Amino acid sequence: MVVEILGFILLAVLAIALIRHFMKSSPQQAGPPAALDIAKARLAEGEITPEEFAAMKDLLK
Repeated sequence: MVVEILGFILLAVLAIALIRHFMKSSPQQAGPPAALDIAKARLAEGEITPEEFAAMKDLLK
């Protein structure tokens, strides 16, 4: 009886740990990209200069 209870508790703890692990590691891309991410992409594509990026970054913070 005690072994069954301990086994159930161990199984429950393992299930909770696995759920929490996968909830943390899943990407959280629920909405549109953030403004800073857009600015980074524009800088990478050469649409804006590093100085323009720095100015945008300062405005966004």
